[in-house]
Amino acid sequence: MDVMLLFIPILTTFAFGFLCRVTGYFSQDVCERLIEYLMKVPIPIAIFYALTKIELSTLSSMHHFIFIYALVKFAFLGGGFLFFRMLRFSCNMSVSYASAIFSTNTVFFALPIFLSMPVSTQGIYMPVFAIGIAIHIGLFALVIMPMYQIGSGVLTMASVKRVVVDTLQIPLVLAVIIGTLFFLFGLSPATQVEHMLASSGAILSSTGLVALGMCMDYRFFTRFNPVVWSAIIAKSILMPLAAIGLMQWFPLDAQHTFAMVIMTACPAAGISAMTAKQYSDVSDHVTDIMVGSTVVSILTFPYWISLAHLI
Repeated sequence: MDVMLLFIPILTTFAFGFLCRVTGYFSQDVCERLIEYLMKVPIPIAIFYALTKIELSTLSSMHHFIFIYALVKFAFLGGGFLFFRMLRFSCNMSVSYASAIFSTNTVFFALPIFLSMPVSTQGIYMPVFAIGIAIHIGLFALVIMPMYQIGSGVLTMASVKRVVVDTLQIPLVLAVIIGTLFFLFGLSPATQVEHMLASSGAILSSTGLVALGMCMDYRFFTRFNPVVWSAIIAKSILMPLAAIGLMQWFPLDAQHTFAMVIMTACPAAGISAMTAKQYSDVSDHVTDIMVGSTVVSILTFPYWISLAHLI
């Protein structure tokens, strides 16, 4: 498989979004509304669809994948938090940076690559993608959201209730809950609906990459922040390396190895930036981590794709 054939469409679509931004063809307001729309409608729908493709028989063959992916995500979330606390950052700031390191934008980077695979192998990659999303959203809802509340210094029954309500109002969380219920009860969407969901995946991915390109602010490179860049390196370089290291102890088959490397090499996801705007004291830094990790991922993705085929 030609590595660049997988990567060039991602780079081209991202560059198109960036050109729309710098030329003023789309305003910043359009960019923010587009991202909000993607996070609230198409992405939850795509995640729900992916979860409906999981079968109980596939889980038994994925126990090593699930273990490695969950361990890496949890380790970087917890390790990132402890690292920044050791630097005497506030609890709120530590949660914010750890959240950005932990978050992974598999929808706009991994999903289009998986959808470019032959139909016969998509039955392998879609469940892997769905399980990765479920682990990510589960940790986000059950760990990150409460940590933000604890960081505020006020933990009461009222605050816990508010966290639960706020969490359940996140469309991504609802998509995972509903998709999981479909899986547990053996349900599946109607054939016509399933065909529509499957066909919309490529459109979602391309639209998301355009939105990411529009978010790119070239001034990001002029405001160097060592903390931000430490988080970017941890997210884009150290996380996939940690997954590769664990795979030496818990071997995966070729398809799951490819999926593991690609999914852990993806940049920080927009959900961390959106949550930071509401709860964080350093929301601008979290946005910079998302932007910077996207740039680094675009530059390094051909390497990770090539490496994934060699392992």
